[in-house]
Amino acid sequence: MKLSFRQAKLGFSFILLMLGVGPGCSAPIESSNRSISDSTPAVSCPPGEYVWDTAVASMAPADGAGTWDANSTSNWTLSSGASLVTWGGTGSLACFGSNNGAAGVVTVSGTVATAGIDFVKAGSGNYLLSGGVLNLDLNSVINGASSAEISSVLAGNSSLSVNNTATTTLSGINTYTGGTTINAGTLSAATTLALGRGPVVINSSGILSLDLPTFDFSNSANWVFGETDARAAFIPTMSSGTLMVTDNTLWESTYAYFKNMVDGTGDFSLSVTYQLGGDKAADGSCLVLQNSASGTSAIGVVGNGLGYRGIANSIALCIDVWNSSSRIQQVGIGVNGVTPASWTNASAEINAGNPVQILFSYNATTHVVTYSLQDTVTLSTVGPLTYSLPSSLSTILGGAGTGYLGITAATGGAKCTQTYSNFSFATMLFGGNSITVNSGGIFNKNGLTISNSIINNGGTVNP
Repeated sequence: MKLSFRQAKLGFSFILLMLGVGPGCSAPIESSNRSISDSTPAVSCPPGEYVWDTAVASMAPADGAGTWDANSTSNWTLSSGASLVTWGGTGSLACFGSNNGAAGVVTVSGTVATAGIDFVKAGSGNYLLSGGVLNLDLNSVINGASSAEISSVLAGNSSLSVNNTATTTLSGINTYTGGTTINAGTLSAATTLALGRGPVVINSSGILSLDLPTFDFSNSANWVFGETDARAAFIPTMSSGTLMVTDNTLWESTYAYFKNMVDGTGDFSLSVTYQLGGDKAADGSCLVLQNSASGTSAIGVVGNGLGYRGIANSIALCIDVWNSSSRIQQVGIGVNGVTPASWTNASAEINAGNPVQILFSYNATTHVVTYSLQDTVTLSTVGPLTYSLPSSLSTILGGAGTGYLGITAATGGAKCTQTYSNFSFATMLFGGNSITVNSGGIFNKNGLTISNSIINNGGTVNP
């Protein structure tokens, strides 16, 4: 009797199984939820892992795009590919790249529980996991030998151990809290909260690379300048690191935005020097972080709108310099294009025309901004003052988590000169937890200024 190819292959698989040799991945086993200590880089799918398989009825697992959901889509194989199953859920590990076909975009649908992921066989190309939430089990792992990107949210109370000998890119706004250990390969952090909110440890053979925008505010080529009121022709200028936003002319409405977007998902601090000059009469300016539809040309209402009123998806530290018998110079926080409803008297710090240091910071956990102004000559200080945002800054910025940092400014029937200089922007990564670099480990900051505590135990920290 002549056997079909499928029958012959199934018979061969049966013989192998009888001999104790698995031709592919076996059924889930109790030890599939591996801890950091016993996780090793995988070059093929180890027994007990769910193999990504878009082959439908084919005998061999196939790479490619598809949907990863909790329990309804049969895109996984647990043996030689003879049958497809749904995802195993809590305690299960996913294996991508078991065949040398083309990798693809795997869309995570809803919330999916997992104990970790293997990206195997470099020949399968680079996978991208996007959308949804991957809820990590205790001591979750990323293993393998192939580069991949995860933009899906990694959540849960788990720790995460990275053992992928290639490059793993995390580009989501992740919320897991158990900390991260990098044992092998390069972990690329593409957002300030890519590694959740726990401490980070870089061991021998591990590399952490921060792939975020850097900020050279002194170069005019990095800025976009504009003016929108036809009654004045002045456009902001940058000279030797000093940005002039009004030049003592009536009816100015100007903006200046830094071209690189700022990550607003994590903690950050901003320091800048402000100076008032000219008539010192009106109207003022705002330090703005915004993600409005107008992008780097966003501008609001002239005059006491300070060029800010009307800019959606934004927060602003506004300085009102209208100085008259009925008004005092003041500072306050605006949200979503609404100028401050509550102001604080800052005339002692502003009116003398001395350089004023402004400190502004954001706490992503509490959604509180803290700010202060100090006359650098007299040392007169207002603040630190706090303001609780109505929601996270990421939500205010439209959910994107990033925005353009810049200045809006305006004069009206009275005028002034205003300049900003000595910009310094520092981000606090991973919720402010420590970054430990052990011997053989490498931390590449890639020009980014960070405020985290760095513990160097014989590793390499590159600027």
